[in-house]
Amino acid sequence: MILSLDTDIQARSSFGDVIRSYRSFTPEGFSEKVWIIFEGNKTGKELFDEVCEKVFEEVFENAEESVDSPIARFEKAMRKLNKKVDTSVRLPEDFLFNNSFAILLSVDNEIHFTTLGNSEVYFIRKGKVMHVSDGISAQTISDELFLNVASGELQDEDVMIFSTLKLLKYLTHAQMQEIAENDSHEIIATLNEFIGVQQGGVSGCIVAHGALPLPFEETILHENSVAQSGEVVSSVFSPVSAFCTKIKHAVEGRVPQEILFLGVGVLVLFLVWSGIGMLSGGVTGDTEKYKTLLREINTEIGIADSIVKDHRESEALLKLAAVKLKAEDALQNSTFPVDSQRYLNKIVAMEDDITNTTRISGNAFADISVENENDILAGVFFFDKEMYSFSAKNLYRIIGKNIENVIPLKEEEIVIKAIPLEKKQEMVFLTERGVVLEVSKTEVSYAKTDDTASWKPNAKNIGFYDRNIYILSPENNEIYKYKRGQDTYSKPSAYNKNSDLQDALDITIDGNIFVLKKGGVVLKLLKGVEQEFEIKKAPNNFVSVTEIITSVDSDLLLFLSPTEKTVFVFKKNSNSAVYKQQIVVDVDNEELSGLAIDSETQRIIVSGKQKLYEIPLITQ
Repeated sequence: MILSLDTDIQARSSFGDVIRSYRSFTPEGFSEKVWIIFEGNKTGKELFDEVCEKVFEEVFENAEESVDSPIARFEKAMRKLNKKVDTSVRLPEDFLFNNSFAILLSVDNEIHFTTLGNSEVYFIRKGKVMHVSDGISAQTISDELFLNVASGELQDEDVMIFSTLKLLKYLTHAQMQEIAENDSHEIIATLNEFIGVQQGGVSGCIVAHGALPLPFEETILHENSVAQSGEVVSSVFSPVSAFCTKIKHAVEGRVPQEILFLGVGVLVLFLVWSGIGMLSGGVTGDTEKYKTLLREINTEIGIADSIVKDHRESEALLKLAAVKLKAEDALQNSTFPVDSQRYLNKIVAMEDDITNTTRISGNAFADISVENENDILAGVFFFDKEMYSFSAKNLYRIIGKNIENVIPLKEEEIVIKAIPLEKKQEMVFLTERGVVLEVSKTEVSYAKTDDTASWKPNAKNIGFYDRNIYILSPENNEIYKYKRGQDTYSKPSAYNKNSDLQDALDITIDGNIFVLKKGGVVLKLLKGVEQEFEIKKAPNNFVSVTEIITSVDSDLLLFLSPTEKTVFVFKKNSNSAVYKQQIVVDVDNEELSGLAIDSETQRIIVSGKQKLYEIPLITQ
């Protein structure tokens, strides 16, 4: 049997029609319980119904088939809701202003919650009031709506208040502390006395009172019946001791002389056992240490902001890098996860603004696993206005979003790099043992050279210019140039005159040869002689790049960092390349493996483990 209370109340106010809805779920045999409250308009009510259905399904209905914990199932429900909203529901721009949600899961003495819109959560321990929902809710409808789930344990006599009204706009901390000293019924009544209820309005309220393992009761209060008894709907213990819903004031800003709104919504929690810490107000042995740390983080963020305003961006980035380590420490180890995450998000946003960083979701447009589930991509390139991606053993021709055909390469070889030799209408591949393969249409063959010693071993990478190919051999501190004849390549000539190539990773050619070395060092060679060249304004994480590309008709140098999942864009000048932007591709559980740009459309393509992603080039 499912013990639940379903309440929908519709009211008319000077601010328009408002719907207030409440659901609680306590399936038989479960110690967990879920509360979901909503207040807003018809559009929000439709989402509320989806929320109720998905949370109940994941937390309770699917519990027997899942090995996940209740909180993991709760978070899964949030992810599915985000996906549904992203793909099938179109919300108006003012949705978050007009609709508020609070979703609470209790598991023994643990509390897990998320909020949306104007809902807020206050935590009172030993007379101290803390706003613990700051930074949890989505800020715009373009964000994932159910952004964060906060979790923690409660101690004896802790009080939590869930409200869709910003209570501290109407109450001082001292008043809130005084109110929280009462029992749950008195808290509800007193809040209404302080804030007031519009004549003829509705105040929906659920009040529960009890302690483990005693039974408790929930009551629903209707029009103007604040803090009165009502229908008993459950006798199963829950750690939640009191609850009531509230309507948010429809006008942000100053508080009018006579506050007009439809009700007060509050969830109040009293517990009788001890725990270790609660959300951003937890008490542990390290509490004071991390309180101090968070104050330091806040101060240092302010200092970094001042440095930025003084146009000392490089200094500000160093400052932010240091304070980020502190925020990450606080997030991992303190009992203040909400505040820690909020500071970390602020630091990342400041870094992104300084470094002109764009973060995009990794939406794949092609997936080679549909053809070969075990193959792993090594790179991507354009040839004759078509896109190709390759692995160690196969070449994939991609038309639109489809894998048009798969061309097996030589079984005995391991391909590490590919280039388009368009003037010969051939695709050229360098293998791990230093030999060269050619692909003409679908025919794969070994390339021939006039060198009696065949191809040079210890090859690391390959580039091309006109009809010629250039093979990088860091071990030999050399770049070998091969001229393409009618049927064969010439004997190699040593190209490098005076450069140290021992740590070289990749080359790209636009007439000059650009050599990428470990640590983001770039050399520019012309006729084998190293030229004056400087990488300017590179961000700190540029040191992780491993691939470089450009072309004759491009004024850009692009770099790829597989581990950072980032493409770096630089503008080429005669003796320098100036940083313009970086694009971070949000892909889970994989590094990027290759980078290509379509010079005609300015599309940047990156390859992952098995998927291809398109990202926009935003630099002006």
